[in-house]
Formats: sequence, structure tokens, C-alpha cells
Amino acid sequence: MTLFAIYSKPDDGPEAIEAVRQGFSWAAFLLTPVWALLYRAWVVLLAWILAILAFDPLALALGFETAAGLYTVFALWIGFAAPQIRENGFTRRGWLAHGEVSATSLESAETIWLRRLYGARA
Repeated sequence: MTLFAIYSKPDDGPEAIEAVRQGFSWAAFLLTPVWALLYRAWVVLLAWILAILAFDPLALALGFETAAGLYTVFALWIGFAAPQIRENGFTRRGWLAHGEVSATSLESAETIWLRRLYGARA
């Protein structure tokens, strides 16, 4: 079972529900710029661009292995911080936090939350 944080935007109707998987994000770790674009994490994208620009001179000054190690630490941080980054984005855009749900998949988490809110359908 995985833990999901549930967010909704009541003004947009009951379909406006998002579940954010808690835990390490491999997509954010391996494909940081794509992940940032997909989830509109502009500050993360800007930080990634600046990090890439900074690591090139670092590779010359400190060596490639050191620069690659620093980039790996940066990418790991993004991977671990990804759920919180997404949640902050939802909060900034006016979405409401509804707590956490334990489920096997994203769809299951949304279904569990809807059943808690509206009751089971007959």
C-alpha cells in the first residue's frame, strides 16, 4: 500500500481531484526537466538549468567525478522533495488539502476519498 495526499478544487466540481503519491519520485530524479514541465514546477526547472550551468565550470575546476557527484545529490534531493513540491503547487493554486489515503494505486486513492466524501454508490 502506498500513501497518497488528496487535493481538490471544489469550484471545479467533483472531478477536480488529484492524489499525490508520497515517497521518492524516480521521474523527478531521472528526468528532472521533463518532470518540472509536466507538473509546472517552474522554480525547480530554473534551479535545474542553473545547476547544469554551474556544474560545467565545476567539472573543470574540481573534476568531472566531483561535479557528477554534486549533480547526483541535487537530483536525489529533487526526487525526495517531489511530492512536497507538487503539494505546494496545489496549495498556491487554491486547491484544498484533504489528508492522506492509503491505497494500491492513484485511481484507488481517488475512489476511496470519493467514497468517504459522498458515500458508497448502490
